[in-house]
Amino acid sequence: MEPPTCKTAGLASKGSTAANVRDYLSKHKLPVITRPKVTNNSKTALSGSSTVTNTQLSDSVCPGKSRSKCKYRQTSIETFPDEILFKIFKYLPILDLLTCSLVNKHWCIIATDNLLWQDIYHKYVGLLDKKETQSCQEQGYWKKLCISKTVDLRNHKVLSLLRKVHLYTGLVKNTEAAIRKAGITWRLCLGSAESNSGKWKHCVKSQYCHELHCQDMFFHSMSVVVCFSGYNAPPLNSINTVHVFSINPIFFHKDGRPVLDGPHQKSLLLEISHNFDWSKQLSVDNIIGSDNIVTLHHIPLQGLLFATWKEGGELSFIVACFHFHKLVQRCLLGTSSRPYIPSFPNVLEDDIDPTFGLHHYQLTLELSGMQTSYYLQHFNGLQCQLGNISEGHAHFIVIKPENSYDYTPLSSKLNLSWKTDSLKGVVQVCSLYYISFFFFTILYFIHFNIEICT
Repeated sequence: MEPPTCKTAGLASKGSTAANVRDYLSKHKLPVITRPKVTNNSKTALSGSSTVTNTQLSDSVCPGKSRSKCKYRQTSIETFPDEILFKIFKYLPILDLLTCSLVNKHWCIIATDNLLWQDIYHKYVGLLDKKETQSCQEQGYWKKLCISKTVDLRNHKVLSLLRKVHLYTGLVKNTEAAIRKAGITWRLCLGSAESNSGKWKHCVKSQYCHELHCQDMFFHSMSVVVCFSGYNAPPLNSINTVHVFSINPIFFHKDGRPVLDGPHQKSLLLEISHNFDWSKQLSVDNIIGSDNIVTLHHIPLQGLLFATWKEGGELSFIVACFHFHKLVQRCLLGTSSRPYIPSFPNVLEDDIDPTFGLHHYQLTLELSGMQTSYYLQHFNGLQCQLGNISEGHAHFIVIKPENSYDYTPLSSKLNLSWKTDSLKGVVQVCSLYYISFFFFTILYFIHFNIEICT
């Protein structure tokens, strides 16, 4: 008689059903192997015999449970014990740790644990206070204390560099050094009108704002010029808001270098609201120069310069100019929704003859391009009679026709060089100018918004 496997295989190849297989096996008196329920008696009887025949297999049982009825426990990161999550969070960078606290409430409790942030405090701030460690604090206390201490420590170190005043311009010295020490960078956000409709209407603001990061940064004697590339920028006519932020690192290494991959603080420096109309800015009246590739436009009283491609008319690059007066304070002390507004001292009138007006004022004028400074002139002894003061404005005559020897004429040609990721060029007879106006060593008036002169 042939083995059952062969007959069964041959029968199965003909497409028979399970009932036909059972009939065939019973007709030829072949043994049938079944799997009854597992019992202790059957396990004992099976284990006692050394050999098992085919007939005994029909009365035996399967020693294991059916795989279809076996339930496996699924393991995921959500089922990890709190101790394991605490160990994982302990090795994460600060920015990733803050991101994990936003996942759910359970992770937020672990990521803001006081023991976890005490180690971070000791690493970036210094030794712990014994009174603080022994006292009982609420959840997240050391996280708030660590961030506030690092911000205060950063502001103290950076602002301590701004104690000396330049007698020539009336501005504080070491502004460039303070900006570099603080690790300040710049970011420009363009709000598109297309984001308020369609698939973006239910999204948050950060999802539909087009962010342009700083491409180049050039320092001059009284200002800093920040360039943003217009690559991947939205259509110019769809832009309805413009925001310029300073990005300030919060944590610093022991040697003073900022933690670049750590959390940052945003401070609003410039804002253009929804009422802004780009069609007016693209008019011929606001064109201040052009070359074979781009056309330059300026936004009055905002310190912004933007360029459009001659072919297509889309955005090429944007230039933001910031005066040094209180610039470091504006970067460090502002918030993401409200800029820091410095206070101005009151104008000192003549205590001997109030009708004489304003006198003994000084002015510093600088003309520059993106990288090069072309002209720097200082004017002394400026005065304004009482009749030239009206509605909060004073009219000073800087250059008089009869005193041409008081200033140095411009000897070189003005030009404004520009560069993007792929192209570069020079716009002739065009430059930026900056003005500082002060009384002795007290800065009273200053021209924040850098204009364009041609």
